[in-house]
Amino acid sequence: MAEYGLTPKGPNIKRLDVILDEMHGALSQKLGVNTRQNPQSLLNHLLANIADQLAGLWEYGSDIYYSQYPSTAEGVSLDNAAQYGGAVRGSPMPSYY
Repeated sequence: MAEYGLTPKGPNIKRLDVILDEMHGALSQKLGVNTRQNPQSLLNHLLANIADQLAGLWEYGSDIYYSQYPSTAEGVSLDNAAQYGGAVRGSPMPSYY
């Protein structure tokens, strides 16, 4: 099984399909029935919605990790990361032609 979370090579996030498979597997084992038998069941819809929210949290954590580096940061995070090297964004100036 793959190692998820923060690894020596950086963040390794769980994808939606992995989260959904783990949730279905654990619930099927606990209940003793195949929870994937009917894709239109209420249980399948609930698990899919919860897994989607969890996948979003994994992606958010990855975004937070990468916001600390100037090569991958954007916006205010880039300003904050660039300050570690002593660089600051200049004030906006009008252009001229």
